[in-house]
Amino acid sequence: MSSQIRGFAPKIYQQQVLDSVEAYFKACHELPSPSIAFTATTERLWGRGNPYSPLSGFPADMPYFCLRVPTGGGKTWLAAKSVALVNTHLLRCEHSVILWLVPSKPIREQTLKALKDRNHPYHAALREAGPITVLDLEEAKSVTRATLDTSTTVIVATRQAFQVEEEECRKVYQSSGALMHHFDNLSPTQRDELLTDGEGSERTTP
Repeated sequence: MSSQIRGFAPKIYQQQVLDSVEAYFKACHELPSPSIAFTATTERLWGRGNPYSPLSGFPADMPYFCLRVPTGGGKTWLAAKSVALVNTHLLRCEHSVILWLVPSKPIREQTLKALKDRNHPYHAALREAGPITVLDLEEAKSVTRATLDTSTTVIVATRQAFQVEEEECRKVYQSSGALMHHFDNLSPTQRDELLTDGEGSERTTP
């Protein structure tokens, strides 16, 4: 289902953004590291290789980049279109889990409504990745393996939901028995890693 069917044709700069994302994902497989791929991609696109800024606390082999789009430039639509690019050109898988973070609760509600609406251009853009399931954080706490195995699952939440300093937001870290079946086939080493935060202290796991 194309965006044009829903009356939403991409502007030239929007298509250029998507093309640059696809080029970077492909380069991540062609070159030794995300940093080299980033510099090479920016040089190919703009004639100057930009330095790579890795995201602190994440594995060095995890690609990271920011897209700067002006206000009203269709950031949400571009993000929805990028899901298919992630699956096809970066992860090379049929389905994935996407954590979609927004800055506030009102924007979360607007985004959820639009992404779930089959008649909305945002949903049409998501559907380019194949079967899609859109969940809020509460719904995600009971997501089944069958859902994850048969669709790309998009979990929409606020950034604040993961800030443990906020007492009302700590619910995201509570144990959930409904998620236990996702961990049935973990190796002992993987289970041990789930029980620590890297500094020897325990943390709650589903």
